[in-house]
Formats: sequence, structure tokens, C-alpha cells
Amino acid sequence: MVVLIAVGGAGWGAAPAQAEGGVRLRATPGWAGRCRSGGPVLVRALLSADRLVSGVLSAESTSGPSSAVTEVPVEVAGGTEEEVVLVVQSPFGCGGLRLRLQEKTGTTTTEVGVPDAGDTVLVGLLPGARRGTPPASAVARTGVAAVDVLEPDLLGVAGAVAGLDSIGATAADLDGLSVDQRRGLVAWVAAGGTLLVDADGADGLGALPEEWRPSASARRAAGRGQVRLTGSALREGRLDGLAEPAAGAGFGRGGDFAMGGGGVGGALQQRSGLRVLSLPVILGVLGLYVVFAGPGVRFGLRRLGRLQLTWLMVPFTALVFAGLAVAGGDLLRRGGTTTHLTVVESGTAGATSRTYLGVPTRTRTKVTSTLPVGWLAKPGLEERQARSTIRSTAAGQRVQVEGQPGGFVVIGAEGPSLVEGHLAVRLGADGGQPIVQNLLRVPLDHVALFGPGWVVALGRLEPGASAPVAAPAQGGASDPQSLAHQVWNDFGEELADPLAFASLAGLQNGPGPETGLLAAGWTDGLISPLELRTGRPSGTTLVLGRPTDGPPSGESVGTSRTGMHMTRFVVPAGRAYRLSLTPMGFGGFGGPRVVPGPGGKGFVDGEALIGGRWLPAVGDAALPEAASADGVVYIRSSLPFRPTLAAT
Repeated sequence: MVVLIAVGGAGWGAAPAQAEGGVRLRATPGWAGRCRSGGPVLVRALLSADRLVSGVLSAESTSGPSSAVTEVPVEVAGGTEEEVVLVVQSPFGCGGLRLRLQEKTGTTTTEVGVPDAGDTVLVGLLPGARRGTPPASAVARTGVAAVDVLEPDLLGVAGAVAGLDSIGATAADLDGLSVDQRRGLVAWVAAGGTLLVDADGADGLGALPEEWRPSASARRAAGRGQVRLTGSALREGRLDGLAEPAAGAGFGRGGDFAMGGGGVGGALQQRSGLRVLSLPVILGVLGLYVVFAGPGVRFGLRRLGRLQLTWLMVPFTALVFAGLAVAGGDLLRRGGTTTHLTVVESGTAGATSRTYLGVPTRTRTKVTSTLPVGWLAKPGLEERQARSTIRSTAAGQRVQVEGQPGGFVVIGAEGPSLVEGHLAVRLGADGGQPIVQNLLRVPLDHVALFGPGWVVALGRLEPGASAPVAAPAQGGASDPQSLAHQVWNDFGEELADPLAFASLAGLQNGPGPETGLLAAGWTDGLISPLELRTGRPSGTTLVLGRPTDGPPSGESVGTSRTGMHMTRFVVPAGRAYRLSLTPMGFGGFGGPRVVPGPGGKGFVDGEALIGGRWLPAVGDAALPEAASADGVVYIRSSLPFRPTLAAT
């Protein structure tokens, strides 16, 4: 979706680029002049001219190799100014952006810089929350906050608000949102954002899913994010202590769920049916060529008495072997089919999907995919792939990649889930035996329930079927990737390793207090969310589900400048908890142990935010009730230690 807003020219800090004919192009990137490294960057471009402007406005990152260019058709009447909104992919971090207006009569180009937000919490305020003239900066829960204006239209633009940590609104703001804007807000919260709402209770929050509305307390977990009531603080311009950082990699927040191009790209090729010769076969063919082109040709010609033909037979042999290699490679790739790998973060509200589509190309051709409305393209997966062209339209984004002969094109995207139903995790009475239930319309295979350092395999679950889980009393120190390898090792390792392990990497800091559980299951019964000209291909989908009747798992909220990893736990307020820092054992190595104190290493391995201050919390530490006074606990820990909480 593209937003065109008539505006005045004030407040635009970047110097405008001007071309012949009086065309002026000025750009303001990011939120409060900053962006989140690795994620999409919002760019608001101001176009003005003394004549009619008709062409294509494009933008791309200049930080590292360009993997994608975002473009949108524009038309501006002479003597007017219009703001054009683009969302630019910047997978290699913040830095520079290049904007180019291409017309038949010429080109106008400008470049702007955008710094990384770092520890700064970025806040956007909807109109109702700005009545109190809020400051440009404030004190956030975990540090400093930078405040910017958020127009409701931007909520309907895929990825536009991905760079924000917190959004402030009133109940009237929420009620006034359109369907697309509300869908965008829900997806942003579910991915880890903090929604601050000026209200005293759940009344007036009908725009939010019912299970997200705070009732007994002023805070409620919502997917990977949270909803927090702020009374009248926003309308009075009081922001100090309210803004909080968003959870880590999620919808639009940078960091693919893949472990890199080779991971998902290789899994897609395996799933597609493309075969790759093993190293012994390749070495054998090369050896045969060397023997035949050298001693073989010489011996044969000597027997025939025609050694003078050696100069002809050697290149002829090379041509024959090269032709066989090309023909063999084409034969290996001829059987490849289009397929997809998708992860669905299911739930009763705010479910999101991340998907990658793999398309084998036998000739030089352009592969084009249409994304659902509200979805955001995620290019840059394959280093050797031609860069993507992303065209934004009112009907959704359209991605185009030029495929090479014998190549393999990968198109990635994410957005609100289109899957009906979810994988449910319920807790028994008084936090008893958990129950996993398949509420989708398709069966799930290889279902497993992950907990703090443990995993239980449940097998196949038909639609509507449920399975009680006898969870171990205590888990170990295994990281989620090792646990996934344990339970899915027999299930197509070429598929499960790259996709499942990386998808579960969001739990690398360990499930959270009391109800830190994650259910996961596989299905081939769902088609791709992305559409090609030939339709929607089949493939494999990994469905994830979390408990809805208790605090969520600890969510990663980034890394501080000191190199410590920060984790947020939404918990019952005013209770005492015990913090454990467990080393994550990669590949099955490592086990629970008490982390040495600062005297042994010269630095603190864990800190808890208590009373607005970060205080040392080493090893197995008791946290006072003040740490969870308002229903949230923030922990900073040195990697690779995994923090977990347990109520005392």
C-alpha cells in the first residue's frame, strides 16, 4: 500500500535534490531520525515541482551490497507538494539510503544517512496521544526514548512501523483505525511491540482482541508483545518510564528466521527435488577426464600411429566432457519443482507467518510473486541471486527477481497469517500437566512440546485432537537447536535442520517463568501464502503455538552497548522470583552450573532492573518483589547464558 499525503514543506531536515525543470526531492528516513539495524527503514520522501511529475520513485540501501530496490509509481501535479512513503530493506544495517526519481525526461537522485538507534527506545504517538505536546525525548523503562509523530495511515503500510519499539494511543485512536490499519497494529504488537493506551481499564478497548485487553492489571501479554494501560499520562505529555523496547526478530524487525542463505536456500532446493552430485562422483568424473585426455589419448593415437592428431583430440575431449557436464547438470535440475518453507506463529489473535518460496529456473527468466495485502518482502537471502525489485501497490507488494539458466530463485516475505486455526497449548489446573491441541483444519506431524531445557515428542495430531504432556520436572541446559535436532533427527534432516532450528532460535534465551512452553508441528497440507503466475505452490509449514493462559516466554529485546543480552518477562506483578543463568550447551555439550561471580571474571554475568537501576544478579539469584512491581522483569545477561525465572 502506498500513502500519498499533501503536506507543507516545513520540518524536513535533509537537503533537497533538484533537477532540471524545477523537480525537488527531499527525504526523511527512519523514526526520530534513527533506524533498527537489519530491519526495514521507513522513508518519507517529499516531492515538489513547478510542472507535472510522472515517473517511478525508487529507494535502496547503500549500506553493503544492494539486495533489493523498492519502487513506487508517482504523479505530482505542478505547483504542489506530496509525501510518498516507501519501506526500504536494509539487511546490512543502518547507514545510507539512495532515492532516485526516474522520468522520461531525466533522473533526480538524493542520498541521506540514517544512524542506528542502538539502545534508544523509539516511540510513535498517534494523534490522540499527542494532545499534551510530548517532548522529543523521554526516559524509557530501560534507558532513553526518542519520540516521533505517527500518523494512522502508516499502520496500514507493510513494515512502516517495524522500527518502532512502542506506540502510544488513546482508546479513541484505536476505535478510529480502518481494518487495514488495525490489522497492521495487531501484527506489530504480536511481533513484540509495546502498545501504550491511555485508559484506566478494559472498557473502550474493543478495537483490540479480547484476550489482549488488560483487566486485573495494567499490563497484558499480547503475542510476543504487550499492551499497557497508562491512565491519562500520554494526553498530559508524561512519557517518562512508559516506553519499553520491542522484542527481537519478529514481523518486520530484521533478522530472517533462516540461519543464512545456505540454510533455507539449501533446504528449499532439497524440497524442490534438485539433486547435487556428491563429492566422490565429481572427483571421479574429473579423474576420468584427466586420464582420458592425457594418457588415454596418447596411448590410443600411438596405437593408431597418429600422434600428430594429439593437438586436435585434447580440445575435442575437453569439449565432449564439458557438453556431458552441461547435459548432466540440466538433467539434474530438470526435475525441480516450485516449493515453499513457511513458519506460522499461530495464536487466537495476531498470528504471523514467515515464508520463503523456492523457484528453479531453467532459462533466463523473471520470477514475479504477488504478496498478500499487509505483507512485507524480505529479500537478500541468496548472495548470488540478482537483486529483487519490490513494487508497492494498493493491492500489495509485487516482487520480481531475474533468474539465471540452471539457477534457483528464493523469495522471502512475512505478514499476518492467513491460516485458519492455531496450535493451542493449555495449562492444567494450578499450572498442572500441559495439553497440546491441534485446532487447524489440517493434521500436524512430528508435533513436539519444548520447555526450559527439555522436549517431548507427541507424534501426529489430527484436526481437533489433543495430547497431554508429562513434562520433566527439570530441564537441562540444551539450546533449542539441539533439542530440535533430538526430536526431529529422523524427520528429513535436510529440511528440519535449517528451518526448524533457526525458527526456534527466538527461544535462545530460554522459555520464561512458570509457563515457558512452545509447541511445534509440521504439515504439507498448506499452500504458499505467496502467489506466482502459475498459482500457489505446495510445500512444508512449521506451525508454532504458545500458551494463552499464562505469562509468555522470555522475549529477547536486543543487545546493549555493553554487549549484554536483554530479555523481558511479563509476569504476575509484585511477586518474588528466582533468576537462574544457565550456559547454553551447543550441540549437546554443557550443563547446568552456577555462573562465576564478577570476582572471577572481572565482569557481571547478569543484571536485573530493580527500581530503575541495573543491579548485579549472579548465578542463582533471588529477585525482590520490586523487580516485578508493575508486571514485567528485565534481565541483562552475558552471552551465551540463558536467563530463566521461577516464582518463589
